[in-house]
Amino acid sequence: MSIKIAVPKGKFINNLIENFEHTKDQYNIELIYSKEMDIPNLMLNNDVDLALMNPLNYGKILEISPYKIISSTCIAAEGYSKLATIIFGDNLTKIENIAVTEKNSFLAIATKIIYDEKYDFNIKLIDQDNSKSNELNTYDAVLSYEKDIKETGTMDLTEEWTDYFGIALPIAFWVVPDKSNIEQMIQITRQLIKKDINDPEVINEQYKSKETSYERQGIIHWHFYSELEKAIDDTLELLYQLNYLNLLSDSHIG
Repeated sequence: MSIKIAVPKGKFINNLIENFEHTKDQYNIELIYSKEMDIPNLMLNNDVDLALMNPLNYGKILEISPYKIISSTCIAAEGYSKLATIIFGDNLTKIENIAVTEKNSFLAIATKIIYDEKYDFNIKLIDQDNSKSNELNTYDAVLSYEKDIKETGTMDLTEEWTDYFGIALPIAFWVVPDKSNIEQMIQITRQLIKKDINDPEVINEQYKSKETSYERQGIIHWHFYSELEKAIDDTLELLYQLNYLNLLSDSHIG
């Protein structure tokens, strides 16, 4: 019987599964790409054995049963990371809406939380219309997951999160049912990740012009580390306080 693994669609998770083709036959793995919002039901209905989740999705299934996070590979960012960037339209005095690929996704909601809590903007998330030729003429800002962004009017989501909340932003981690073979799942996920990935990965940006100069720095964690459990629990508590979760639950680490 195959081991079924659910992952959300999106470029930012690619490093965690880059070695899939070289791993799938060894463990008889089936990879299922799903909308992020559908992954909790795949897990709750026992349709998958392992899923890549975020604090929002994980908090939802914790309301039903004590699913475990395995201390294996992950994505968590402290400070500047270029994983998620808010690109602004020109000549803005206030941001009222941001276009996102999925407005119920965790990173979209994290963006709203930052602008509502840190800047008191009470923004509206709008599902992105990819047919529009110039999105920034239609929306105040766009949430992008592209790495090479040429626009200068931007903000880095994980940099804003760490600055305001003082913790890393947990973006993705692996979750299994309570009675899973934890050691096997750890082995699989460690085989799936991109080989020789820098961990932690240091991200730097230096900018100089006649008017100004600055340096930005951050870290991306690709493997579970000691402070990540607290960052996940703090994020779960925040989501509960802001009514994105119905129950407050602590994480369970396997």
